[in-house]
Amino acid sequence: MYNFPDAKRLTIGLMEIVNYHNIEMTLLTKGEYPTGEINKFKCKPGISLVSLNDSFHTKFEPYSAPIVGRINALKKLADKGLDTWVCIEPYPTPDIIEQSLNELLTKVSFTNTIVFGKWNYRRKKISKDIEDRFYEECCEQVSEFGYKNNIKTYV
Repeated sequence: MYNFPDAKRLTIGLMEIVNYHNIEMTLLTKGEYPTGEINKFKCKPGISLVSLNDSFHTKFEPYSAPIVGRINALKKLADKGLDTWVCIEPYPTPDIIEQSLNELLTKVSFTNTIVFGKWNYRRKKISKDIEDRFYEECCEQVSEFGYKNNIKTYV
């Protein structure tokens, strides 16, 4: 919904229809939620977030909302009592970007649920074995983080 007023208008309209029919709704966006409007709906809002790095964001997600804006909007909804979630998928391998998964997890530790998945477009710079080991370690880290912070995790 970031910088796309028609998308926001259509999304809110669809949410009104879905809520009118009392259908449970789970949302995922790379945009910023309209926090003044969305909390009136019965829904579980989530954001897609795979990196805190602005250069990565510019290169791989050029039309998405700024990282800080996504996190802040979701935090406001969590603070209002909505059941929020974060999708850390596809999480990039170190040959794409060096980053701290723990730092990313800490930024979204206010959520109720974290979904984690791998980057499916392997570069030839790393072997399949190294990639598999990397994701095994990441999955363990996400699961452990969720356990320690009482956050549901799906890896």
